[in-house]
Amino acid sequence: MRRATQTRLLCCTTPTPPTPPTTPVPLRARLLTLINDRVAIETLTGSLTGVGLNLFTGILIAVLEDYVVLVDDELSMNFIRISQIEAVRGI
Repeated sequence: MRRATQTRLLCCTTPTPPTPPTTPVPLRARLLTLINDRVAIETLTGSLTGVGLNLFTGILIAVLEDYVVLVDDELSMNFIRISQIEAVRGI
């Protein structure tokens, strides 16, 4: 009888509840954590021929009020409006 009770307690303990999803981090705050890191930034572009994606890669050197500054492999500076950024990731 004692053994059955112990087994029941082991098999029927309530599992720990799953952790709730974390609150999304605002884009500007995420960009601030990536300063001096190599990143890929995707932006939407619209033209007469349609909508597409632009991909910028390089070192993120500044995050300002409404734009970021990215230095690419050719040492060109790219100024990208934060409002146009669709995705960002460290690479």
